[in-house]
Amino acid sequence: SFAFSGIFQLPWSIDVAPIMVVGSARPYNATQGKDVFGFGGRTSTPHAFVLANDPSNLTATKTYTSAQLIACQNAGTCYQLPYDALRGQPYFDLDMRVGKTIRWHDRYNLQLFFQAFDVTNRANFGSSYTGNVQSSNFGKPNAYITPDGVIVPKSFRGEFGFQFSF
Repeated sequence: SFAFSGIFQLPWSIDVAPIMVVGSARPYNATQGKDVFGFGGRTSTPHAFVLANDPSNLTATKTYTSAQLIACQNAGTCYQLPYDALRGQPYFDLDMRVGKTIRWHDRYNLQLFFQAFDVTNRANFGSSYTGNVQSSNFGKPNAYITPDGVIVPKSFRGEFGFQFSF
């Protein structure tokens, strides 16, 4: 990921201070959604199986039985996807502060400012996607990257303020 920030001083005592963060799409797993090999338990679901002649069709084997998947793998006509084989959307966040300083006499300053968070109003999902090929929500986001650990995203927010110094 890459972060960019700075303070740009414009004419008429106006300051603009953006903070932009961009990052590559985070990986996530595709799973078959059932215990194909009979190990038991929730965590024994193998990675998704794809057909060797159509590896981009991630749901082609979703209706296969466990016996069909094992036979397919043994015959070499399908294989399991590797760990973290899928990618979500790239990360992007832009926050900004714009301020105007008013000076009088030599010691009094009043700064009026507006600061905005998530300027683009874009939800960032990270690696929070449904990876179970059996699910009707396969490949769709199921949570957000949030700075405070809340379960709903924080959309565009802004606030006005002032600072008086002498």
